[in-house]
Amino acid sequence: MSHRLFFDGSLNKCIVGYGIVIYKDEEIIFKSHGFHKDPALSNNVAEFLGLIIGLTKALELGIREISVFGDSRLVIGQMMGDFKVKAISMKPCYCVAKMLEKQFDKVNYEWVPRKLNSVADKEMR
Repeated sequence: MSHRLFFDGSLNKCIVGYGIVIYKDEEIIFKSHGFHKDPALSNNVAEFLGLIIGLTKALELGIREISVFGDSRLVIGQMMGDFKVKAISMKPCYCVAKMLEKQFDKVNYEWVPRKLNSVADKEMR
């Protein structure tokens, strides 16, 4: 697939951050980041936030097939069906991400080490 989404999320001192980068072939066609203060959120919810915003933007750009890369083994594993979603706080995020996924013709997920997710990670800083 020529479109790729890299996402990342983090929690630091009650500040949730996310970063996303969308490529077409080797060209960055969109990148964004954001921050939200909420002491009730977790690092895993922050990761899902990055995924949700990235999938939403890809749909807005008219992308129908996309490969998604993230450095969260948990989120990628849950989206692939390898891990169950046990945390109550993550279930709404998972449901939204799955709803977005259904709007694509094809979505592939792949876990990548943090060093290969550096562009999305830098978006948060």
